[in-house]
Amino acid sequence: MHFDIGPYTLSLPTAAAFPGPSERAPPHRALPQFRVGRFDVHVSLMDGTLADWREHVEWTTKNQASILSIEVNGIPGLRLPGVDQRRDYTFQSPGQKRIEIVAWSDVPTNPGEREVIERMVATLAAPLTIVGGGRDS
Repeated sequence: MHFDIGPYTLSLPTAAAFPGPSERAPPHRALPQFRVGRFDVHVSLMDGTLADWREHVEWTTKNQASILSIEVNGIPGLRLPGVDQRRDYTFQSPGQKRIEIVAWSDVPTNPGEREVIERMVATLAAPLTIVGGGRDS
């Protein structure tokens, strides 16, 4: 099963489940696009660059968060070190909007559950961007 948003695609684990049509979000929360185990996963396309995201995280955490560089299938990105209940990633393929992937759980999770999220993020794909592919005459 795949989840497509803009030019990006994620391969979802077989355990992924989508909210039902009558399900409502709790107060002050957004309904996730899908769930993987005890993690609610929200994926969005965002304006701005990876540098903008880094600056925003540094500002909101008063430079207390470690921001790690990551690359998945040739797509550069950033991530925050994971904690038991949350995983934050952002990636940006050249010429495309930035994709943000946030997985959170209201209860502590185990290493196996967190690994499922890591493996899912490792499937992120985007179309190739060819720069300067013209032929000289």
